[in-house]
Amino acid sequence: MEAKHTPGPWFYVSTKDWPHRQDVYISAKSWGVVAMASIDPSLPACEMQRANLRLLASAPDLLEALMSLADDVSDRFDLDCPSTNPGIKSCIAEARAAIAKATS
Repeated sequence: MEAKHTPGPWFYVSTKDWPHRQDVYISAKSWGVVAMASIDPSLPACEMQRANLRLLASAPDLLEALMSLADDVSDRFDLDCPSTNPGIKSCIAEARAAIAKATS
């Protein structure tokens, strides 16, 4: 499956703090700025915003790891076999759905 997004790794980069704003960038080594946001440090949700941006920065790594894991488990188990653990089948289905959401 060919990725349509900017290749990773991506990095969380915090810039100079302004009186009521901190600019934050998600940057890719091979591309430059992928996304940017402004955070108001005076708001109670600013730590949650920073956590969201760190999660966003890890997206390419998480996607690659999930794709590798799903492929490896699929190679080890016959997912069409009725005796295969239903939990494994469910986890692979959820992983494939998340991968499709990220790549379509």
